[in-house]
Amino acid sequence: MPRQSRPVAFWLEQIVSFSERLDGHASGIERQTFTTDPKSIDAVSWCIACIGEACGKILEIDGEMDRRFPSLRLTDAYLARNRYVHGYFDLDVEQVWDTALKSVPELAEAARSLLAEGKAP
Repeated sequence: MPRQSRPVAFWLEQIVSFSERLDGHASGIERQTFTTDPKSIDAVSWCIACIGEACGKILEIDGEMDRRFPSLRLTDAYLARNRYVHGYFDLDVEQVWDTALKSVPELAEAARSLLAEGKAP
């Protein structure tokens, strides 16, 4: 049985949800501790990958979302997902840390705003 497609709002909610999970994994950890803790690196990387996958799903549904809502940076997030998923033997943990603390919160806030304003197609 084919899986029914999910609306953009569902994927925006996933972005918010995984951002919150990521925050729980990274909260209270210093950069130095994070970069030497495989469990934290794995947990945060997984959340980033899931967020990027949700961004890719949004682009599949509506390829114009990136143009209409540039604050989401969907293409960038999806490309980051590909890097994290396929570059596991060459992962830059400093970049993971920076993505977790800067890019993900910005994306999650943009997703929250779209959901709150009811602008998601």
